Amino acid sequence: MLLVPSDVAVELLAEDRLPAGWDQANLQAARALHGAWLRERRSAVLVVQSVVVRREGHVLLNPQHPDLHRITSTAPEPVLWDARLFGRH
Repeated sequence: MLLVPSDVAVELLAEDRLPAGWDQANLQAARALHGAWLRERRSAVLVVQSVVVRREGHVLLNPQHPDLHRITSTAPEPVLWDARLFGRH
């Protein structure tokens, strides 16, 4: 889990704020959006909607943002997969 101080900028891009074509296979719109976010250093954290699971999001960290060093993480936790997902009951 990421630990982001409350005064570190986090940008949430809801689907209605994403550019047309953000979810296309050629990735042009997504790459342009991501490139601009990196260059402009608008926020240290960007939360964007998943293309695969529309109810989920992805968290991106901007390595060029001056506040990046203030973000920490907890120890990793194992993912417990249900065997039914793999056809084993």
